[in-house]
Amino acid sequence: MKNFWTHKMNGYLQLKVEGYGIERFINYCSRNNIILWHVKRMGKQTMICFIAKEDALKIRPIVRQAECKVRFQKKLGAPFFIKRLFKRSGLFAGLLACIVLMFIFSNIIWNINVQGASPELNHQIRVSLNELGIKKGKFQFLMPSPERIQQLLMEKVDGVTWIGVKLNGTTYQFQVVEKTIPKEQEEYGPRHIVATKKAVIYDYFVEEGKMLLKINEVVEKGQRLITGILGEEENTKVVSAKGKIYGLVWYKSEVTLPLHSTFTLLTGNEELKHGIAVKGLYIPIWGFGKSEFENYDTFQEEKPFRFLKWQLPISYVQHSVKETETGKREYTEEEAVNVALTMAKEELMQKLPHDSKIKSEKILRLINENGKVKVLFHFTVIEEIGKAQPIIQGE
Repeated sequence: MKNFWTHKMNGYLQLKVEGYGIERFINYCSRNNIILWHVKRMGKQTMICFIAKEDALKIRPIVRQAECKVRFQKKLGAPFFIKRLFKRSGLFAGLLACIVLMFIFSNIIWNINVQGASPELNHQIRVSLNELGIKKGKFQFLMPSPERIQQLLMEKVDGVTWIGVKLNGTTYQFQVVEKTIPKEQEEYGPRHIVATKKAVIYDYFVEEGKMLLKINEVVEKGQRLITGILGEEENTKVVSAKGKIYGLVWYKSEVTLPLHSTFTLLTGNEELKHGIAVKGLYIPIWGFGKSEFENYDTFQEEKPFRFLKWQLPISYVQHSVKETETGKREYTEEEAVNVALTMAKEELMQKLPHDSKIKSEKILRLINENGKVKVLFHFTVIEEIGKAQPIIQGE
């Protein structure tokens, strides 16, 4: 008997044979190489069997010779199934259109929720999202990743400590933690002002209390600068010392810089390639062949498609091919020292209080060897050196 799947693909029919010549019908079919299968008697003069589609037209003369009646009860297999589909094409087209629309709607941004932000900050975040192209009605797979959105928002929006970004179905959820600037609380308790580090008094302003030192005097860490105890012996008065004391503080910083270096930078030229990944198999859609750039870096971003609440094993893939070029940087010794000085200043200012400033700098040591310049700088910085210290009872 022929392979069952062959019959499925080519089509087959169910026959109902009636009459006294059923045995003759079977014999005539066998002689003419017409195959019948699943033959089943339903009575003395009736049987049911199956026949291939291509053999159905060959049995007409056999039916006459066998003096039987044949009826086609069922038409089975791929050809008949496709024919029935065409008869119901409207229904299946509607079903297919419904599935396609559900797939499209499942991959669109329908809502953007911002939680934990004040009305002003909420508006600022939504304006920034609009500038980034993150809007309702946009396809999710064309948006940056949540991590990238978080980074861009942190750069654009002021007044936030942290922004959490999460894609929940068709909704972007933004959880905002605002910056809270603590209000300076006045300390009404008795206190002194003492030095936070060793320094030379440069300038001061006393609002309450008595200054114990003069300009250009050296102070040690913890030494009292403004006292909160006024008067002498029995005529003393305890106050909350207030004021600002600025001192000259010294720092050292060492910087090593190569005289000759190479680096890679982006030219700004870019090619975009789009495709679909199915379980790791990449299928290109747009942007075929090799890049026209001689030197380039490729950045890949993959976004999974969704259907309702499920994530599909199919992803949209975008390859961003960015042209690069190699640059060379060469310094003279003098140029290298100037660049090193700028780097040292920037690094130092990051560690100092915001109102500090560098008064002077000088080079303590300069070594030029093995194509590198190593410079040790000495900085004199003006910064506030006072802090409050409570007055202990009985002092």
